[in-house]
Amino acid sequence: MMTHLPSQFGIEALLGLTPVLLFLAVLIFMDSFKLVSIRLVVAVMLAGALAAALSYAIAGPLMDVMHVSFARYSHFYAPFVEEALKAVVIIALMRADRVGFLIDAAILGVAVGAGFSVAENIYYAYTFPDSDIGMWMVRGLGTAIMHGGVSAIFAVTAEALEEKISLKFENLANRIFDEKSEKFKKESQEGLGNLLAPRRLLVRQQEQ
Repeated sequence: MMTHLPSQFGIEALLGLTPVLLFLAVLIFMDSFKLVSIRLVVAVMLAGALAAALSYAIAGPLMDVMHVSFARYSHFYAPFVEEALKAVVIIALMRADRVGFLIDAAILGVAVGAGFSVAENIYYAYTFPDSDIGMWMVRGLGTAIMHGGVSAIFAVTAEALEEKISLKFENLANRIFDEKSEKFKKESQEGLGNLLAPRRLLVRQQEQ
């Protein structure tokens, strides 16, 4: 059962969340295009928090289905589940055309991870109210940055692959169009030549 928030929660929150939020702020500042609004960043962080809540909600049923202990699940299965849920958010953003450039992908990827970390750290603060400062430093500099970093890497990689695939399809489409246009032009010239051939022959006969 969850307990009340610890009295030093403010300090713990700063230690647990400041690194990843600072990282996110730096990326937003570096975004020269300014296509990612603060409203979108907040919405994506909320989606990341929902992903965290869902990952904890399905942990129990998954452990029952797979017949594994909590320790084994948390070490070997939970990371895949968590990253998959964050990836769903990123893919949804890409499908909705909310990612225009690689820097957008990085910002939104970190935002998903930051939201996930916020929800996770609140859960930890409730569940382990007597945790020491060292643990929160590890969560801030390690776990929170990891959530944001891994999501950012996935988002940037997915966006880069999508751009590469789109460029290949565009080049292929242009090449097919050029080939068809050239073939149509050649066939049209040949057809026009065949159509005019009798008239040219008639003109020559009349000139003779």
